[in-house]
Amino acid sequence: MASPSSNMKIKILIPMIIGMVLLGGIVMYGSPNTKALSQNSFVPTLTLTPTPIVPSEKALKVAAFLVVRGTENRKKEYKKERGNENMSDSELIKIVALGYDSDPAKMAEKEALVQKIMAQEGQPVYYDTGYDESTLNNIKNNQDQLSREQESEMREQQGELEKLKRQQEELEYKQRNLDNCIQYGFGC
Repeated sequence: MASPSSNMKIKILIPMIIGMVLLGGIVMYGSPNTKALSQNSFVPTLTLTPTPIVPSEKALKVAAFLVVRGTENRKKEYKKERGNENMSDSELIKIVALGYDSDPAKMAEKEALVQKIMAQEGQPVYYDTGYDESTLNNIKNNQDQLSREQESEMREQQGELEKLKRQQEELEYKQRNLDNCIQYGFGC
C-alpha cells in the first residue's frame, strides 16, 4: 500500500509528465498551424558576404609615395613586419594605407613628411582643398590678376621713390651751394 506522501507525489508528477509529453510532441512534430505556415511562407535567409576593405585615396597616395621611394631592404622589412615577405608592392601599399586610415595622427605625420620631401626636391607641394577644377581655375586666375595689380602698384611706388630721391639730391645740392656761399662767400 502506498503512503499518503507518495500518493501526493504521484498526483503531482502525473500532470507534469503529461504536460511534458504534449509539449514535446508539439515541438517535435509541430502544430497544424505552424506546419501550414511554414509550407506557405517564405523564410528569408541571411548570408554574409565580406565587403572588401578599401583605404582612402589620400592614404593610398601617401603610402604609394613612401613605399615607391623606399629602399628594397626597407620594403622587405615592412613586408616581414606585415606577415608576408613575398607580397607585391601594391599589396604593401594597400596595407600601409589601411594603417594610415586607422590612425589619423600617423596619417598627418606621413602627409607632412611627403610635403617636406617634395619641398626639398623642389617639387610643387599640393594641398587637397576639396575644390573642383573650375573653382581652382578661378582661384588661380584671381591670384594671377592680384599678382599683376601688385606688380603695377610696386612699379608706381618705385617711380615715386625715384622721384623723391631726385628731389632729395636737388635739395642736398642746394644745401651744399648755400653752405659754400655762407662759408666762402661765392656761388651765391
